[in-house]
Order: sequence, then structure tokens, then C-alpha cells
Amino acid sequence: MRRDIAFEAWHADHILGLVAADLAVAMLAPAVAEGAPGVVAIPTTGAAERVEHLAWHATDPSPAARAFVALVG
Repeated sequence: MRRDIAFEAWHADHILGLVAADLAVAMLAPAVAEGAPGVVAIPTTGAAERVEHLAWHATDPSPAARAFVALVG
């Protein structure tokens, strides 16, 4: 797949605005794309899987961060 990037956006609302204005297409999480006004969302098949990272404060994690890391890590 060749990528030609004309816009970059960090917020889902901005990305959806570009898509709704017919200025872009995007790959977004189902929870973000489904039901967005002015946007058609379909599931993809055969796409690379998304990798998520868990991040927390390097030197002073909060008790909640420690508990979450213990739960999922």
C-alpha cells in the first residue's frame, strides 16, 4: 500500500471532520468511526493489526498506575 499524506491530525473529531468534508479517508477504531455524522464506516479485512502500548510515569507511578500495570502487565 502506498501512502500519500496530505493532512495529519491528532484528534478523532478533526479526522472525522476532514473525512466528512470529503478531504480525506481514514482508518479509525470502530468506536470512533461508527455512527459519525457524514461518514461511512466499514470494517476492514486483511489489514495489519494495531499495537497498543501501556505507558506510565517513569519515576513516580501513581498507585492507580501500579495497580493497572499489575493487572494487565
